[in-house]
Amino acid sequence: MLIKLYETKNSGGCGKIVGEVFWGGEIERINTLDLFGENSEYFQILLKHGCLTRPEFIKYSNGKNCSGLFLQRPVRYSTPEELPDGIKAPQSWRYYEDYIIMSFHKIYSDNILNGTKIIEFRNRAPRL
Repeated sequence: MLIKLYETKNSGGCGKIVGEVFWGGEIERINTLDLFGENSEYFQILLKHGCLTRPEFIKYSNGKNCSGLFLQRPVRYSTPEELPDGIKAPQSWRYYEDYIIMSFHKIYSDNILNGTKIIEFRNRAPRL
C-alpha cells in the first residue's frame, strides 16, 4: 500500500506532502519486554532501522505494544504537494482514497526519504 509522507510544520517542516513510500509489511506487538529482550541484537536492529534510541523507544511506547511498519522504495517529490481539498493534516495517519497519509516531523521524513529510516513505529497502526 502507498503511504504519502506529510511533513508537519513542527521542527521546521513545510506542512505538505513531501514524498511517498510503500508499506512493505509489519511487525506487530513490539515491546521492550518482548520475548527477544530489550538488549537483544534483534531489538537493537529494529531501533537502528527505526532511527530511535532505546530511551526514545521506551518513552514513545510508554510500556505499550507498538507496530513496526517496513517502509520501502522512498521517493522525494521535487515539489511538495498540498493536502487534498477538505483534508486536515492527520494527527498520526489517515486513509484517503487508495493510500494512507502519515504525519512525520521533518527529521523523520528526511531519514525515510534518504533511506536511513526503514521502520516506522506506531502505537496505533493502519490495517491493510
